[in-house]
Amino acid sequence: MKEKNVMYADKIVAIDAAASELDTPPEVFAPVFRYLRRNGFRYITYHAGEDFYHIVSGMRAVYEAITFLCMNNGDRIGHATALGLDISQWKNSVKGKILMRCGDRLDDLLFIYHLISETHEESLSMVLPFVVEKINSLAVSIYGDYYSVSELVQAWKARLICPFHLEVLSSGHESAMYVVDDEELKSASVLSDRIKKLLLAYNSRECRRRRNDIIEVDVPDILNIDQLHVLQLLVLRIMHEKEIVIETLPTSNVRISSHLSMDTYQLWNWIKWEDEGHSIPPIVLGTDDPGIFCTNIYNEYANLYCNLTSRCKMTHVDAMKYVEKLYRNSVVYQFKKN
Repeated sequence: MKEKNVMYADKIVAIDAAASELDTPPEVFAPVFRYLRRNGFRYITYHAGEDFYHIVSGMRAVYEAITFLCMNNGDRIGHATALGLDISQWKNSVKGKILMRCGDRLDDLLFIYHLISETHEESLSMVLPFVVEKINSLAVSIYGDYYSVSELVQAWKARLICPFHLEVLSSGHESAMYVVDDEELKSASVLSDRIKKLLLAYNSRECRRRRNDIIEVDVPDILNIDQLHVLQLLVLRIMHEKEIVIETLPTSNVRISSHLSMDTYQLWNWIKWEDEGHSIPPIVLGTDDPGIFCTNIYNEYANLYCNLTSRCKMTHVDAMKYVEKLYRNSVVYQFKKN
């Protein structure tokens, strides 16, 4: 359409994805998003961190969206609920235990290990030996072979590559159903044979079956409440440094996410943490889906203003200043035509 219907395609300035997070992680969309980016689409919005069993899974979904989709400054993450929820509140809501898929648990542990190692966060370094122990145990049960934690992390990070291109490299077979993307093929070709083998195993039917085995996880487990909060702040700091915007969606989040009311809405924590000196990315206000939620952007601003003055006990002057700040962000970070 962009090539053949320029008059209409010129009006499309960004790409968005909003799917079931529990079954469709960012790696599914990553090759398409990167292909479109290389072919003239400047901006990306991706809804992540809203639906999750374990709050670490929600944080990981945001991180994977940022890294797998190669997000740049001005791109947006919709929701990001897992990065703002009060950890104690979340712990009480799950009543101490979670049932989750074995593969998701392994991926969460790989994410924790990678984030601590990359950021050199001293307050979390003491948990690394326990994380490694859990990773080794789960990985052997899923893959039936031993891989080092470094190899497992490399393979996890390489999931952004389209699996079809890994199969092309391993078998030389090019299906007529697909068009080989030279950039994807180039990314896949630089992987070591060991990592390719691990990725092919990850996408195999037998491995998928084992990854779907249900296990019980205590909350908190390896990371306590304070350490889980540090993890939230680390991801928020990464978004701040990359200037990736959070598109917060109050009506949508309260109606279908983990909130029972606006009392626990994650924006209040982001305001508080920024006041405490933590790095919080730019935030804009959105409606998610106005037709489904019977709202519009005016209502969202009005709703926010009323809650800032009532629940957050802000003065009317301070509440208006914060609303104005969100509005200025929306102007600065609006998706413009190239």
